[in-house]
Amino acid sequence: MYLYVDEAKNVRGANKRTNFSKKNNECWNFEVRKIVREKKKTWLGLLYAKANHRVQRKDVLKDKLKDAESTHKNEIMRAKECVNRRKNEIKERYDKRFSDNFWENHKLYGDKDLE
Repeated sequence: MYLYVDEAKNVRGANKRTNFSKKNNECWNFEVRKIVREKKKTWLGLLYAKANHRVQRKDVLKDKLKDAESTHKNEIMRAKECVNRRKNEIKERYDKRFSDNFWENHKLYGDKDLE
C-alpha cells in the first residue's frame, strides 16, 4: 500500500499540508478565545463529574452531574453565540468595504446612470 502512495507522490508531486492553525484567523479574538477556554473547563468538569458518578453512584453526585451538564450546555450556547456574533461583525465589515469600493469604481469609470 505504501508503495502506491510513494509512487503517486513521485508521479504527481507531493501536496504537503502546512501546519496552519484554524484558530489563527481573524474570528478568534481575545473574547472568543476566553469563552472557548471557559467552555473547555466546564467540559473537563463534566467529565470529572461523570467519572465520579460512575465510580460511586451516589445521589449527591447525581445532582452534581446534572449541574455540570446544565453548566456545560449553557457554555456551549454562549460560545456559539459569541462566535456567530464575531463572524457577523467581520462579514458586515467586509460587505461594507466591498460595497464602498463598488460605488467608487463606478464613479471612476463613468457609470452615471447607476447613481
